[in-house]
Amino acid sequence: FGSEDGGSTWTATPTQPPGLGGHAGLAVDGDTLYTTTQAGIVASSDRGATWEALPAQPAGMAIVLAASAASQGTLYAGTTMGLARGTDGGAAWDALGPAGVPLLAVAVAPSDPDRVLAIDDGGAVYRSDDGGATWVEPR
Repeated sequence: FGSEDGGSTWTATPTQPPGLGGHAGLAVDGDTLYTTTQAGIVASSDRGATWEALPAQPAGMAIVLAASAASQGTLYAGTTMGLARGTDGGAAWDALGPAGVPLLAVAVAPSDPDRVLAIDDGGAVYRSDDGGATWVEPR
């Protein structure tokens, strides 16, 4: 479903993403929608009329997504294996860590594209101030 009036009304997307089921993360980057599916991350550039798998996928099953507001084409995927950063709309992915930690929530600060927050499956909060290169361990 999508809304163009701040959530007052909602309209079903023309088609559902292929392989939808389980966790479904969603990110918007410019005019492109991204969602996680059991088949991997898929994208739509036509408001959900058609969906295509990204040319590359991160390691592990993608659970949640976040797009950098300051760097179009940069996506973060919280996966069963940690955090991955995709560039060029998901054409390539880098594993960022925390390694082997399933992440259930990811956010990129709108005021600082290098500040990334993630929450693991046990509720621990991780913070990176350098785009995911290093992490402040939860206490």
